[in-house]
Amino acid sequence: MSAPIDWTALEDAIHAWVVESLGLPGSSVYYVEPELAGATLPPVPAAQIQPLAGPIRLYQPQVTKVAGVTRYRVTVLADGPGDAGLRFYAGRSLVALEIPLAAAPADPPSVTAAALAAAVDAALPTGYSAAVDPEDSASVLVEGTEAEPLFALAAVDPSFAGVVLVRARWTEVELAWSRITWRVLLRSATARGFGSAPDLLGRLCAGIQRRLVPRIHAAGWQWKGTLAALPTLPPERTEFRAALDFAVEGYASTHYQVTPARAIRVAAA
Repeated sequence: MSAPIDWTALEDAIHAWVVESLGLPGSSVYYVEPELAGATLPPVPAAQIQPLAGPIRLYQPQVTKVAGVTRYRVTVLADGPGDAGLRFYAGRSLVALEIPLAAAPADPPSVTAAALAAAVDAALPTGYSAAVDPEDSASVLVEGTEAEPLFALAAVDPSFAGVVLVRARWTEVELAWSRITWRVLLRSATARGFGSAPDLLGRLCAGIQRRLVPRIHAAGWQWKGTLAALPTLPPERTEFRAALDFAVEGYASTHYQVTPARAIRVAAA
């Protein structure tokens, strides 16, 4: 069974194929989301990538376990004084490493959390780390690494320091063989000749087997063919357009099934 799809790798693979095949700057090849209609687009020649549909499940899903690295969040719940100490259990050990920390009177949670992060990080064995949560100054993130992925954490006083498991060593995910269809819209200033939309379409098609297929395969997807190659679309203002529609298939997890459109986004006007 395959691991959940890495959307970033898939989107970057498609973006790199278009950039290399057309010889355009990376900033001229962009992903656009439907809600960004009316956004300021790069000048022509340019290429726009967008998902048309999917992920669409083609078969019944299967449940599999995916390996991860354990992460806990420790949140200081009140001003000092208080006991912010922790008990750390490496791997499957039942013997705790005691990490004491007493919050000083009137210290706010952010001050105690900073002191706790420093104390825990200094006390942890090699392969584990602790740092203040960048999204919450009153919390500390404690996590392992690929070399040491498993541990457990408990608070000495749960009423003062709350401990929550953020990411388990093993997570059950639902995977289903799925299809996504994409469109690459090619924009040019001329209707024919070098650099025209039909010319860009030809170059894009020529790069599929060498520049796209190996990349999406490495990202966990399979090339399922061209759905439509449209050398001429109705012109838009002063632009001429062509399009290539294609499909890829692979294992997708419901946990990861968000709308692809991350790699290069146009800025809203």
